[in-house]
Amino acid sequence: MRPHIRSFMASVLIIAMVMPAFAQSSVVADVKAALVARGVPLSGPCGAFQIVKRVAWQLRGSGVGLLSKPAGNNCDGYSVDFLTYPDGSGYDILGDAGGANVPGWDLAEPPGALTGRWRAPFDPGDTVTPPPVVGLPPSVPPPSDRLAIIEQAVAEIRQNALVYHAEDNARVEALRLQLKAHDEAPSWVASVLGNRYVQIGLASFATWMTTQQATK
Repeated sequence: MRPHIRSFMASVLIIAMVMPAFAQSSVVADVKAALVARGVPLSGPCGAFQIVKRVAWQLRGSGVGLLSKPAGNNCDGYSVDFLTYPDGSGYDILGDAGGANVPGWDLAEPPGALTGRWRAPFDPGDTVTPPPVVGLPPSVPPPSDRLAIIEQAVAEIRQNALVYHAEDNARVEALRLQLKAHDEAPSWVASVLGNRYVQIGLASFATWMTTQQATK
């Protein structure tokens, strides 16, 4: 094989090896940046594991898993800087875990070295259900519906006005009939005092009383 071909093939192999590691290292960096933005504490073993468990969950489709580590530097029995595959290979994804938490993706253990310590990733529970919105304004009906509502309101107003008008007419008519009855059938006092002969008698009595008072 010619030297330039061997050089080209070596370059392709290096790129093929580096590109996946670069992409996965970017996932580690993105997860860390998101946690920093949320103000999640990342110091100490369990701080570093905040990053590790989320990276494992995001890359679970590739077969990556958490590394069981019940003793030593761990959080809840898991490694705080390593992820592993079912073939037993191990990748160091954090430098200075719990301190600077430097993102990385370095093959630190060859296949078979960590056999039996692969653990399935679990949902870190970052899915946030938005709270219900309180006090929503009433929905505004479309123009056609608004016109129908207005027409119905106008019809109700007119109907109420007709009812009130009929009631007023009934009260006025009742009062008119009452006054007419009073005029046509006056009380006995008005009838007596209104009699012509009674009025002549009262006038004569008044004249007599005046005369009597004058002769005293």
